[in-house]
Amino acid sequence: MTSSASIDPPRAPLLDAAELLALVDNDTDRAQHVTHEVGRLKPVVDVMLGRGHAVGTVDDAALGVLTNLHLSEREVDFFAAMALPVALTHSLAVELWPDNDFSDLLEGMMANGLILADDDDVTVIGRIPDALRRVARQECLRRHPDTYRHNMQRIREAMKKTEQPPAVRLQQAFEDKDIAGMIEVLRPNLYSLTSEVPRLMYSALGALPTEVQTTHPDLMFCRAFLAVQAKAPVTNADSTVVSELEEFTRSSSRELRLLSSILVLRLQKSFAESDRVAEPLRTSTTAISRLHAGLSALLAGRYTTAARDFEAARQIATLAGDRMLCRDAESKLAVTRVLMGDLVAADRHLRRLRTLPEPTGRIREMVRCGEYTAALFIAAERLDRDEVERLIGLTQDAAYWHDELWPFLLLAYRRAAQVLGVPSLLTAILEEIRPMLPAADEMPAQIVTICQVETMISARHLGAAHALAGRLAAADALMALPTRARLALYAGEFQEAADLSAKTLAFDLLGPLARAEAMTLAACAAWHTGRSTEAQSMLREAAAIADLQGGRRSLAVVPGNLMAPLYAACEIPTSHSLVPDALPRPKLPPTLLHLVHLIAQGRPNSEIANELHVSTNTVKSNIQRLYRVLDVHNRPELLAVAAERGLLR
Repeated sequence: MTSSASIDPPRAPLLDAAELLALVDNDTDRAQHVTHEVGRLKPVVDVMLGRGHAVGTVDDAALGVLTNLHLSEREVDFFAAMALPVALTHSLAVELWPDNDFSDLLEGMMANGLILADDDDVTVIGRIPDALRRVARQECLRRHPDTYRHNMQRIREAMKKTEQPPAVRLQQAFEDKDIAGMIEVLRPNLYSLTSEVPRLMYSALGALPTEVQTTHPDLMFCRAFLAVQAKAPVTNADSTVVSELEEFTRSSSRELRLLSSILVLRLQKSFAESDRVAEPLRTSTTAISRLHAGLSALLAGRYTTAARDFEAARQIATLAGDRMLCRDAESKLAVTRVLMGDLVAADRHLRRLRTLPEPTGRIREMVRCGEYTAALFIAAERLDRDEVERLIGLTQDAAYWHDELWPFLLLAYRRAAQVLGVPSLLTAILEEIRPMLPAADEMPAQIVTICQVETMISARHLGAAHALAGRLAAADALMALPTRARLALYAGEFQEAADLSAKTLAFDLLGPLARAEAMTLAACAAWHTGRSTEAQSMLREAAAIADLQGGRRSLAVVPGNLMAPLYAACEIPTSHSLVPDALPRPKLPPTLLHLVHLIAQGRPNSEIANELHVSTNTVKSNIQRLYRVLDVHNRPELLAVAAERGLLR
């Protein structure tokens, strides 16, 4: 062994009992534990408690490690080994003591009871008593900060070289109060650590100094998000949760203020406003900022913007090495692409996602909700009943219905219900999500309305569907247009269906399958308005798009009896329709047809009786006949069906 006896580390005052208590946060039991753990090193104990005249002090011992002093040269240097701020393994110890004889080091530590050998694992040296390590770390940090920081850097490099897991490295940096070390581990592993060790993450993030907010807003926002998740589902706008976040909306960091503000707005179900506030984040180089900007855009119905944000988040996370955040971004990209009607792109994102680490904890539900939603959309578009049933079984857990993506999971369920031919699949879910509904003009509420209308269409409640469709706040929004066009076909309003389909096709960046569905609707309308050549051309193009995308649902959402002659003319095999056939316009006798017009004018039974020169009982009897013929139960439904069947013209 080489000698380093000439090294004379700085001297420092002896610790007295009060100083020891201060170092262990006035925990007397812990202070007693310190003395108990080192019972075989009486001189060290005496030094710590201010008794006796041993050769060194606590920071002498710590400096013994920092200057690579050998344990055999100074008695107190055994305590230096306990001050080493890391749970040692054989390879790590060799890295930290490259010039020493490791066998002598191990033998000396074991002989003095400082470590316990583990017979089951020869790589384990043992556990350094935590209280003693803590005392030494705090003393060295307080009296020799430059040396302490240098040692922390050496330890960080050694732990990375020996491939210690991120959670172990974070735990060590947190115990050492090594701010640079914590940030170094946190930045590339933000999602994975949040998933694996949420409590440690929350504590570590809370230990970061205030100035970190401006330089690392994503880290501070992660702590805010963890606080929310610990208390309630993300869709819950409980005042205590919002208050927790509002503290961050007053941060000195502009980016952290914006991130916290958009999350508060989403908790309060103000999705359009959240998207507006998120606009400045769209130039951010922080992955979490772009991810949450994209989520705000998605919940506001701006799919193209959301796709750009999620793609930026994915690229930034890839460069940073945060593979779990990459997985989350890929899952949300898959959902967005499938909403835009691009199955090929959505499938590509799902395949990439499945090459990334599997999440755990709360992150698992967040990421899987996006993954399962996109997969269910794709299975429904491909009319794969077995896969649809499997995915419905996987998404029954309440956690998926409290994730922010629940509106799109609902829409996927609606398409699944069409494929399975079970319109009632959504009935229970619609009741459960009622408390989570935002204002009627927000996109999630519009999705719910569209799902309800489509469910009514499948159940042949066309009058009620027509009445409910009138509540759509943005009737010309891309998502609402195909549903309105379908209702127009059922009413025999073929020109209106053509106009609505044309509006859909006019949208920029319309996805392939969304285009195929709109072209199928337009083809049906064109056929029934005498434009047979145009109709055949559009149907053939729609079928070609569907074949390229590997999805056929878009060709099967038009009443089969309306499309059958067009399929025959194009020599295309008839798709099994996922919606009921259109009913012909009922042939009412003139008396009942006149009665329909009088009811539409809002006339009471007594006035109708006078107009028709009959008794009020006769009027009531004829109204009941109308109800039976039109399959309705009241006047509003009667008027809705009359309108859709063309009886009021």
